[in-house]
Amino acid sequence: MTATREKERAPHPDSGAPHWSEHSAFGTRGVPLWAAVLIAGVPTAVGTLLDLLIWSKPDLLFKSCFFVGAVLAVTLVQRRNVFGPMVQAPLVLAVVMPVIVLIAGTGGGSGLTGKILGIVNPLISSFPIMAATAGVTLGIGLVRIFVTQRASDQEDEAM
Repeated sequence: MTATREKERAPHPDSGAPHWSEHSAFGTRGVPLWAAVLIAGVPTAVGTLLDLLIWSKPDLLFKSCFFVGAVLAVTLVQRRNVFGPMVQAPLVLAVVMPVIVLIAGTGGGSGLTGKILGIVNPLISSFPIMAATAGVTLGIGLVRIFVTQRASDQEDEAM
């Protein structure tokens, strides 16, 4: 038995209309969770790689791609999967940046300590953008969870 029941006036998903939990923030059919991870991860990887090749360190292009990718992921994902993209920004950064730094070969000195510092230093210097992005995606996700739920409840009561 479920705690909620569907209203009789809501369009039935079998009629071609997506269920409210499948909507993105823009009202269209949202992408699944795995696609939201790719939407956040691929631009971050591309921005990091381009920054490493151009300036030898992650900078403005990385920050822009990381922020835009994370915000797009939380807005384009299906409403029922919005929690994942809300909290994935630090995880994407912690996985993508070290992998790209290792692949690009720009990670520090010759010894083990130099390589570790070459990988960890960009992570440490990226903390402000990671924190800001996590805050923005968390805010967008909370709005999607609570405001859209209230709006759909009010629409159902009006009918």
